[in-house]
Amino acid sequence: MLSNSLTRDMGWKVGPVMLGTFIKHYFDRVKTRDLIDPDQLLKQDEILYDEAFHIIKSFLHESTFHTVEELQGFSNTQTPSSPYTHLVRVLVPLSSCNEAAKLLIKVLGGEDNAREVVGGIKWWQVRGVEGVDAQWITAKKDWREAKRRRRMRQTQSDPVREEPNSNSDVHGRSPKGDDHSAYEKYMDEMRCILYLHGGGYYFGSVDQERYSIQRHARKINGRVFAINYRLAPQYPFPCGLHDALAAYLYLIRPPPEADHSPIKPAHIVIAGDSAGGGLSLALLQLIRDAELPLPAGGILISPWCDLTHSFPSIHTNTSTDIIPPTGLSFHKPSILWPPPPREISVQVHASLRQKLRHALRMDDRPPSKTIEPASRSSSESHSVPAPDMPVNVGENINVPPVDAVDPQRLTVN
Repeated sequence: MLSNSLTRDMGWKVGPVMLGTFIKHYFDRVKTRDLIDPDQLLKQDEILYDEAFHIIKSFLHESTFHTVEELQGFSNTQTPSSPYTHLVRVLVPLSSCNEAAKLLIKVLGGEDNAREVVGGIKWWQVRGVEGVDAQWITAKKDWREAKRRRRMRQTQSDPVREEPNSNSDVHGRSPKGDDHSAYEKYMDEMRCILYLHGGGYYFGSVDQERYSIQRHARKINGRVFAINYRLAPQYPFPCGLHDALAAYLYLIRPPPEADHSPIKPAHIVIAGDSAGGGLSLALLQLIRDAELPLPAGGILISPWCDLTHSFPSIHTNTSTDIIPPTGLSFHKPSILWPPPPREISVQVHASLRQKLRHALRMDDRPPSKTIEPASRSSSESHSVPAPDMPVNVGENINVPPVDAVDPQRLTVN
């Protein structure tokens, strides 16, 4: 059964997009056979790249006609790993999250400054699960090789003793399947990448990018620790950064119940693509400012660092970019994105409070009425809400005159 309407719509469109791209690809090659354009070389030589580019571009365009929740549901669908991948699902515990929160508040300048910068010190620590969802990802070939080397060393040091292993057979196959595999100690010897997925900070998941993440693990003959950090708009900044720091602390300072041994920071590379690349850069700065041990380095794959869309390329490169011409800010209206106007929020909250009082018999007074002060002239009069009702301060302030000394300053009496 298809998870949501975005899945169904893309199912109908993938076929025509692939066929159209296939035909256009070869017509373009014939048309530009004698022309050498560096920007078109990869497109002309790699039809798979051309197909993938247009499918992703079509998907992102189609997603603008759906709500953010539908896009998140599509990208968060749990998918099985490939037969060449060894996968271990873990949860970064709350102890690492709490330690990361203290360091983040410190880097923000203390509790008072944190309240001013991000609006508080507690709300961004709220989460739906008891920790940060994460996955250890390795190529089975490298996983088996690490296991073989470990056994050889143990055999040389103690021929009688052999490390027990109830999670896999002699060929490295897990009887319960990869999604239920357990972390084993010989994985400690493998190189490590801390990976942050892309998705504009509001969609995407490790499951969505596991194939490419497994390729990174294969390149270093090691392991990747990839996390599903919290996403906006449900969990805006600094929630994602908080989760990324908690994952780094979990690697270098694992709690007693963790299966892996502490990893030397100099043996860790922080990597990410798109929004994950921007988040990786922010994490590197946070680690530096928190005076934590620095990792070996960072890999930023097409990082999204221009959050204000200030560079002209956001508009001039639309034909060669998978991002829609409208950017990643337009979606079908939902209860989360964009939020309702302030006027509607105030009215709804006031109505709910009043109905709740009547339902609980806490307030037998008749519905409140607006009071017009008699001491003011008609030009200065403004409505005053009844007690216990929200006050919209912005509606009770007169606009400063043009010749004011400081026209940006508003005074509330």
